[in-house]
Amino acid sequence: AIAAYGANQQAIVGNILADLGPAGRPLVPALLKALRDDPSMWDENGNVCPWGLLNGLWRIDPTNQEVVHILLEKLPATDKWRGNAAGYSSDRLNIATWLVRFDPGEPTGVKVLSEYAEGKAGDAWRDFATEELRKAGPAARAAIPALKTAAAGPNPAARRAALRALKAIEPIQNPKS
Repeated sequence: AIAAYGANQQAIVGNILADLGPAGRPLVPALLKALRDDPSMWDENGNVCPWGLLNGLWRIDPTNQEVVHILLEKLPATDKWRGNAAGYSSDRLNIATWLVRFDPGEPTGVKVLSEYAEGKAGDAWRDFATEELRKAGPAARAAIPALKTAAAGPNPAARRAALRALKAIEPIQNPKS
């Protein structure tokens, strides 16, 4: 049924699902099928639209590994969308973000977010990626080298954001008295 909706309607459906929280578990199989099989969510022109649905799934079942598998299958398709530079960049970032939200230590998601945090994909998305890594906490330890690079860079805002993320990922351990 979700396939019949456009991107805006899918976002609304996702928000309604998010409000259901765990009570929406009986809907998860249908939502996973839509996420995997609905071509309108994975448009080859870079117009990816599953974000509302992913938000709903995350609020219903925040550790669902089937979502991680689907996103890992979809991530390589973003390479086909390079002609739509803005769509490519944001879709790649969004898929990585959702990978890490469902599984904070997911290596591919952490790697992609690390590239953005370093500014390799441009400054526009750097702060967002850095914040997502901060939220992932210690599970995103693989991002430490990229965050240290960002923390030593010339941009003061990027340095501050990277230091906050590093503090969340690798908190200073206080010895017990």
